[in-house]
Amino acid sequence: MRIALAGTAEVAAILDVSPQQVHRLAQREDFPEPVAELHAGRIWLKTDVENWAREHADRRPGRPETPRPD
Repeated sequence: MRIALAGTAEVAAILDVSPQQVHRLAQREDFPEPVAELHAGRIWLKTDVENWAREHADRRPGRPETPRPD
């Protein structure tokens, strides 16, 4: 049985954010706990990150759009 794991780079790709943003997201209470922490960084279950992304589908990367004046 293979377990799909994701490091920071993979999580960034799943969420379409930068690795720096992954580090910020990992500080949130609702972000999945890593299953391991290696010298190279944190490791998450890929399914945990994908489930979190689905639950937060309204979250968009980047700054919110500001309305343009007419």
